Amino acid sequence: LMQRGRAASGIGIDIAASAVHIADERAKQASIQGDVCFRQGGVSELERLEAGSADVVICRDAYYLFALEEQRIILRECHRLLRPGGLLCVADLCVERGHESELRATLIERQHGGEPISWFVAGARVAFSLEEQAAEAGFEMIGPPGISKNSVSLSYRVASSQVSEPAVRDAFLALANTAGSPSSVPSMTRVPYGLFSFVRKDDGFKPESNVAYGVYVDEPF
Repeated sequence: LMQRGRAASGIGIDIAASAVHIADERAKQASIQGDVCFRQGGVSELERLEAGSADVVICRDAYYLFALEEQRIILRECHRLLRPGGLLCVADLCVERGHESELRATLIERQHGGEPISWFVAGARVAFSLEEQAAEAGFEMIGPPGISKNSVSLSYRVASSQVSEPAVRDAFLALANTAGSPSSVPSMTRVPYGLFSFVRKDDGFKPESNVAYGVYVDEPF
């Protein structure tokens, strides 16, 4: 966002020191102008940030790594951090409800993860568990989420081609096959990738009908 001139300042948080180091190096190489910093930390790091200090919060490829209670804390803290009308974007994989066990050993537990976003058919539409979670925290979803049905499967196929250890390669291929399996809905796979946009709900605030709310997010590779 800052490279594209769409933000004046920003804070990035990751649990891994290596990720923070890479982010610092990339920021230096890109000669980013603005107030940007990266911190190592987990959910508790959000609690140290000032209330109402953010216009946009992005959670990318991390939500499924947290347990349900941690997810509640994250959404609550995002609501606290955002100004009225602020935007929350969550980009992550989603698992067809009823098939979570097929991915728990190879995907969730392998990465010490928690609870992935689930998707399911609700009446005439596809719904997502994150919708209810976000609503409970005071957010309103803006339009239908952006769905890429094959990105998760393709990303694991790419990963399998970049490792030499047979066991790891086979694990990635198994994930790719499961993620790309046909689902109960023709337009979805078993594990699609979703981009969700939410606005913080406040008394007297309504999203403008002529304003496009959205944040650019690269392909999840």
